[in-house]
Amino acid sequence: MEVMDTEPTSVELRDVIQKFERWHHNRLHREIIPEELWEAALSLIPSYPATKVAQILHLNYTKLKERLPGASAPVRSASRRERSPWPFVEVGLSASSSLSGQPSGGSSLVIEIEKPSDVSGVR
Repeated sequence: MEVMDTEPTSVELRDVIQKFERWHHNRLHREIIPEELWEAALSLIPSYPATKVAQILHLNYTKLKERLPGASAPVRSASRRERSPWPFVEVGLSASSSLSGQPSGGSSLVIEIEKPSDVSGVR
């Protein structure tokens, strides 16, 4: 595995590159990177930019940055269900119904259902 176009400039960098190469050569298919290798990669950050470390070691830059001390946890976007201010409400058709509500966001919803004249075909 060729990791750099040019020769690494420090013994520390060459050592970390060799550790990653050994692991890559001996790893099982799709095995996750061991913590000790992540720590070795992070130890290079004071001497090299994170972008360069990620590039040289073929790491995901975002995952490397998330592991930096003081990095905040990744923000997970809420699913559509979690974002919805409205709970699910089932309204039967057998009687006249009126439903209204106003979530904290300021929008409002009003549903009025008149008793249908023939509900025999509705299931």
